[in-house]
Amino acid sequence: MRKLALSTAALVLLAPAVANASGFSTARFGAEHGTPVSTNPTGLYYNPGAMADGPGLRVFVDGTFALRWADFTHTQATTDVAEPAGAEGANNGTATLFNFAAAPMIGATYTLENKLSFGAAFYVPFGGASVWDKNKAFENNASFAGPVDGVQRWHTIEGTLRSMFVTVGAAYRIEEARLSLGVTGNLILSDIDTVRARNADGSNRLGTEGRSWLKASGISGSFGIGALFEVVPKTVWLGASYQSMPGVTGGTALDGKLTNKFGPGEPTVQDVTVYQGLPDVFRFGVRGRPRDWLEFRLFGDISRWSAFKNQCIAPKGEKCAVSDKDGGAIEETAPVQNVVRKWQDAFGVRAGASFYPSDKAEVMVGVGYDGNAIPDATLDPSLTDFEDVSLSLGGRFQIMKQVGASLTYTHILYAPRNTTNKSSVATNVAPSNGPDAGGAYTQTIGVINANVDLRF
Repeated sequence: MRKLALSTAALVLLAPAVANASGFSTARFGAEHGTPVSTNPTGLYYNPGAMADGPGLRVFVDGTFALRWADFTHTQATTDVAEPAGAEGANNGTATLFNFAAAPMIGATYTLENKLSFGAAFYVPFGGASVWDKNKAFENNASFAGPVDGVQRWHTIEGTLRSMFVTVGAAYRIEEARLSLGVTGNLILSDIDTVRARNADGSNRLGTEGRSWLKASGISGSFGIGALFEVVPKTVWLGASYQSMPGVTGGTALDGKLTNKFGPGEPTVQDVTVYQGLPDVFRFGVRGRPRDWLEFRLFGDISRWSAFKNQCIAPKGEKCAVSDKDGGAIEETAPVQNVVRKWQDAFGVRAGASFYPSDKAEVMVGVGYDGNAIPDATLDPSLTDFEDVSLSLGGRFQIMKQVGASLTYTHILYAPRNTTNKSSVATNVAPSNGPDAGGAYTQTIGVINANVDLRF
């Protein structure tokens, strides 16, 4: 009975993040000067070797603000339960959202005369939050109350996903070799707080529709290493870095509570542990300053999203393992629910340039491409990813000798996706089954980045 109860329990995993790169990476703080060849405090994440830039204290305060438009259109799949009379549009049709999200970053570095640097920073490189629009056709519907939360509700209604980093690091510049080397350690607080529609059998039947709420958090660690080589003095720089996956090798575990409400009666509350693997990231870049008034940048990353195989939930502290073939529970494990991800590695590349009309002013432009980490079979509205092209325009002004301020706008254009008849969610077996997630997906994001760079 215990295994039966666990296999039919529900889970909501993750709100769609405002992804500015592949997967649900949101690391775009610093904008055009947040790169593996940038020497400001963003290097604590992008490239620890780039911190050793001149003596003294440097403080960087940054905010990223995003507007996201998205929609999901689902048509009835062969595995769906047909909509009953009077409930047309409950599970089929278009769901929309328009959300605002913000992410802070603050960092500081201090470099001694001997070129030894220390630094610390706080930032949010993974995650976001979302709330989907209501289906007004079902407002105050006495017969079918659940569909008011939209046709995407079987995968997500609203929620938050975050991994917040506190980083400390050190770097040293070997002057005679024109080489800087750095290392960081990260303390990571991850949390999930999400709500979705759910039936005990994993179907989208309206008559038994319930709700699940997952709230969980956990602490893990990771590290980063990097190098910056000044190929031609004051003219050309090469940078490379590596950020390990959170948890380093074993992924992360988040403890919390899963609340299910199926049918009449009181909700059930269970202590659970969520297991997932986030990617490690390789970064590389080159920066050139052929003239005092001109700078070029080319940089990119490879994110090993293949580490994100499943999001598996078990009774608190117990193992959680599922079959790679159909998502079924492996013997002697007791998953409560599992979301099959099977993501793939992805890369991004960007090019940028800065023009300096005066000693105090800078005009920045950029263009980028990001790959898609999510296969058609496992794409669902809870986490979306697309191939995209981004265009950036910004400016920086040196207000005084110690204070510089920047403002950049980036528009991200996503290629639409249609996964109708391609979703594998409904063909998995318990505890990995759920309603079909096939459909047409579109998304557009506009990002404003503002920062202040202080030197003392």
